[in-house]
Amino acid sequence: GGTHVTTLLAGTGGFLDPNCSITGHFDASSDGYAFGVMLLMLLTGRRAFEGGETLIDFCSDLGVDVLADARCGWPLSVAAEVLAVAQGLV
Repeated sequence: GGTHVTTLLAGTGGFLDPNCSITGHFDASSDGYAFGVMLLMLLTGRRAFEGGETLIDFCSDLGVDVLADARCGWPLSVAAEVLAVAQGLV
């Protein structure tokens, strides 16, 4: 079995894996969650927590054509790949 550390949770709002909040355990998937949030930030141009809503909640029902920040000039195929990777991590 693996090892884990239980500690007082601290982190930037929107980046903390909800499973960590519940269990108090961090592992590689916790880092993956934060990386997925960062990818969504790059894709959308939004912050991890904005307007009382997490970026995960904001992105949950929207398609890549709506989510991709037009200011970045994302090719739709690239934006779709970034979104797919991010969704797999969060």
